Amino acid sequence: MKVIHIDALNRKVEGIEIDGSLESMQKLVDGLIKPICIGKNGLFVNEEGSMLYRYGFMYMLNGQRIQLYGSGFICSVNLRTGEGSDYDNQDSIESIKKYTVFWQHAESDILKS
Repeated sequence: MKVIHIDALNRKVEGIEIDGSLESMQKLVDGLIKPICIGKNGLFVNEEGSMLYRYGFMYMLNGQRIQLYGSGFICSVNLRTGEGSDYDNQDSIESIKKYTVFWQHAESDILKS
């Protein structure tokens, strides 16, 4: 299955291919997947990202930027079945890059116990 991987740790957006299994999707976000927007395309991130990561990306969604923690991926979604499928619009990778801003908290911002 072709997806667009938003790799926040390495600060890059790229088209990659995964086998489409739940495990392959969870590997992209390093944990349980959580849908952020579902429509023709779905954006998926780590369900526990805000508790695990001090880095992430901001993404433009319906005219507003949303702050997300960790990495994510985008794929096409079948609205009847909820299953993912190939996302292979190469032009969209460039537009996703345009609307993605990576961020990382400074080490001094991390609370120490």
